[in-house]
Amino acid sequence: MPSRRVGFFGKLGAGNYGNDGSLEALLAHLRNHHPTIPVDCMAAGPKVVEQRYGIPAVDLSWDRGGLRSGSRLLDRGLTALRVGLGVGVDAWRIARWTRRHSVAIVPGMGTFESTMQVRPWQTPWSLFALAMSARAFGTSLAVVSVGASNPPDPITRILLARALRLASQRSFRDEQSRTAASEMGVDTSHDVVLPDLAFALPTPPRLGSTSGTIGIGVIAWYGAEYERAGADAINVRYRAVLQDFLGRVVDSGHNVRLLVGDDIDVPVAIDLRDAVLAERPWLAADAIVFDPVSTLGEYMSQVVALDAVVASRFHNVLCALMCGVPTIAVGYGAKHRVLMERFGVSRFSHEIRSLDVDDLERSLEALLAEGDRLSPQLLDLAAAERQVLVDRLSTVDDLISSSRGRG
Repeated sequence: MPSRRVGFFGKLGAGNYGNDGSLEALLAHLRNHHPTIPVDCMAAGPKVVEQRYGIPAVDLSWDRGGLRSGSRLLDRGLTALRVGLGVGVDAWRIARWTRRHSVAIVPGMGTFESTMQVRPWQTPWSLFALAMSARAFGTSLAVVSVGASNPPDPITRILLARALRLASQRSFRDEQSRTAASEMGVDTSHDVVLPDLAFALPTPPRLGSTSGTIGIGVIAWYGAEYERAGADAINVRYRAVLQDFLGRVVDSGHNVRLLVGDDIDVPVAIDLRDAVLAERPWLAADAIVFDPVSTLGEYMSQVVALDAVVASRFHNVLCALMCGVPTIAVGYGAKHRVLMERFGVSRFSHEIRSLDVDDLERSLEALLAEGDRLSPQLLDLAAAERQVLVDRLSTVDDLISSSRGRG
């Protein structure tokens, strides 16, 4: 029998620290439990995956966009042509990749969510093509600790639901994700809730003394797919509220460390820092610091010494909580509320669409007052989640062990 081969699949290596952290965690598990099995990846950023994680990788998508002609009508036609061609080419490429593997794994991430702007022919189509190819070639498909939501767009919903139904093994990172999959028509009665894969990552020790610095996470926020028509207005409002809040924090005597969870957030952080410093020329430049990172490990090394964190990216919130840092979630989906409830701090949750700077300021004051009490509680809960994750990852090991070999 040919040797088994495991392949990771998803929007990996594309600048999202949470996505890459999920890959890192599961890859470490495989290297520990199945050290002789070849592993590779079909990723959105294959060069990053190869350089950072040392595994072969190929590009997830054939279509990388194209030059603009200057004519709106012509550009629309060219886009439609690229999309139509890309759908077919990507299906062929994904099938060709899948058939070489005994097991294909979608490692965590919000892969089956609709909280961000994603077109049906992007991630939903690639997941559908993966699932169909796995079924056609006898490849076991594991969807491990993923986030899910019931998308309003019917085509996206059909593609995601079909992909989930065809998976050999499914697990979700919270109960609301499993419920969302069930609402899409997926039989989830035998599926498990598995803590987010990031819980398996090592965390630096929490420092006991206060630093006087608050971490503020920023995001390139334009709303979800169904809000695309008002995206610019959504972004303008969000930036105005966050800039006001950032100014109030430094005016109160705190230093600030700006945090991001995706490469696309970096320009937002730089713009906000420059705007607040320009309004306050008397401030020292290091009153607001921003040192971009590339991984969740590097992110945690920055937040572990902070007095508190205010963040929006899901894994920015999660990893701060894992490090025992009192955290406020400015969420854009149900997953934030569920996460904060799991850690017993739901009172520090805010909705990004209705974010109010006065409410956020009062929430930060309350959080800082409770920080000494909260930190040990957060660390204990994180340790418990980590143990549950480690115990239940044996289901992935069982699937790999039982899969038939494929060269």
